[in-house]
Amino acid sequence: MLAQQRHIFFIFLFCLLSYDVIGFDLFGLLSGSGSSSSSSKNSHSSRRKDIKPVSDDKAREYLQSFGYVAPSHMVQGSNGGDFSDVKSVIKSAVRKFQEFAGLKATGELDEDTKIKMAEPRCGMFDVQALATSREAVYKWHKNKLTYTLLVSTPDMDSGDVKRVLQEAFNAWSEVTPLEFTEVSSSANPDIKVKFARGDHGDSYPFTDGNGGVLAHAMFPETGLLHFDEDENWISMSNGKQIPRGKVDLLSVAIHEIGHALGLSHSKVESSIMTPFYKEPVDGSGGYVKPKLDRSDITEIQDIYGRRTTPFRGSSGRTDSGSSTDSFGSGSRTTTRKSSLWDRLFGDDDNSNQPRTTTPRSRTTTDSFFGSSGSRSHGSSDDSGSFGSGQCPSYIDGFAAVTRSKGFIISGRTVYEVDSSGRNDYSNVRKTYSYTSMFPSGPTSVDAAVTNSRSGLTLLFSSNRVYAYEYSSSSNKFTPYSGFPKRMPSDVMFIPSGALVWDDGHQLILSPNGQFAVYDENWNQATMTGMTRNYFGDFPKGVKGGFANSKASSEMVLFTRSSIYKYNSMSKRYSENSVPIGTYFNC
Repeated sequence: MLAQQRHIFFIFLFCLLSYDVIGFDLFGLLSGSGSSSSSSKNSHSSRRKDIKPVSDDKAREYLQSFGYVAPSHMVQGSNGGDFSDVKSVIKSAVRKFQEFAGLKATGELDEDTKIKMAEPRCGMFDVQALATSREAVYKWHKNKLTYTLLVSTPDMDSGDVKRVLQEAFNAWSEVTPLEFTEVSSSANPDIKVKFARGDHGDSYPFTDGNGGVLAHAMFPETGLLHFDEDENWISMSNGKQIPRGKVDLLSVAIHEIGHALGLSHSKVESSIMTPFYKEPVDGSGGYVKPKLDRSDITEIQDIYGRRTTPFRGSSGRTDSGSSTDSFGSGSRTTTRKSSLWDRLFGDDDNSNQPRTTTPRSRTTTDSFFGSSGSRSHGSSDDSGSFGSGQCPSYIDGFAAVTRSKGFIISGRTVYEVDSSGRNDYSNVRKTYSYTSMFPSGPTSVDAAVTNSRSGLTLLFSSNRVYAYEYSSSSNKFTPYSGFPKRMPSDVMFIPSGALVWDDGHQLILSPNGQFAVYDENWNQATMTGMTRNYFGDFPKGVKGGFANSKASSEMVLFTRSSIYKYNSMSKRYSENSVPIGTYFNC
């Protein structure tokens, strides 16, 4: 009798818990399976338990497929390598996945982790750091974009599919200057959408059937967006129950368009850019239209800026597909033409998608370095601005915490700079003591950088790296948990410089011409080499830098006491360097 009561209590408790979590149920679909009974189709409370954990072999494939471990590590053991080292790498990869997915980060491949890996999701990498990756996060260079639906799905009327796509594009257009117009496939559209299954012409075939990977999209300016035809797609109305086994097209479309515009996956659970599909339902299981999270809006506006004109919605009319609008006129934005990897390996031609744009204006060397015109000394109404004599005399490190604010570390002084002057990060606003800005920091700083993806500011000192979170509201840096860390063994030098390249990759530099692409999440280098082999005519002693918003394919590089311009297309730097005191408005 007692056992029976416990059994009944367990069932009752399970029902309560199932109801409690239904408001943020993550898909709840079992890949390739599921009951066909009508009663189970309408049972939301049973969806979580339908997800079966992946096998250990599938888990290792998962870690490789989504960027948590490089393929070379997965085969090293079978090729006579050190198996214990492979085991350590996999454990580290599991821990990073757990951190990303909001699980307890143990590094152990436990049941919860394998169940999370079984959840349907986006097919794009979670970690954009593999050295072989050719999809770098950057942006479109115009704000009028076109799209077309090449192949629809038999699951829905094609008119409904187009309506959902238009609604998904509108979600991003409402908060940015971007405008999207549907055109015919013959009009050279910027973004091409299709439903497909199996091998469908790109490097990422849909091979897992129903469930698993739902869709994928390529970063700008590739413009490919593909949905897996093996899924059962549906368009929903508010308040309705999502039928069992169906996938909400709008939710997935908004997510994939985010990738097509340049966004990576997010660790924020409420973000539309989380890799794991979330059924947009309320506490009672009723459908709720998916929306952008505040973090999504911040990220996309950081790339394209805010909408400054009334939103009219994307157009369904067909036009020529070409646009003469050059993005960013009248506002400050960072322009990036092609990825570091494309330039390194010679694939710099985006001619597979012809498009007409007006030439972007470029700032000449003379005007950039101030040989003409008068210099400004900060905003007259800004009490934090300083006059002459407040310039740093040398640079130990530079961190661009936003697209308009940065911090220069010079000995025991930190200089706050912004872009209110003529050049990016050239207006010195305030100075602070180093210890007040970076509590528990290293005694001396060899290099600094802010990772534009993670938002962490890194300080390098000897063979250690320190990490800080920056708060714009308090204008303070807070030490990040788990740091400092010893630099990994695959970085064979003491960093003397660091910067984010114009395609988003984070580089650390050595005094003797070595470089590494460094990821602080893994604490490992995903690529190493000599600057002369990859960057051509590169200045010596670079401490930091940033992508010049006023000229595409151009980096502004700081050495300890001089400023250079470097063209990432020609791989040459301008001989007309200037002293740092000339560059800064102080």
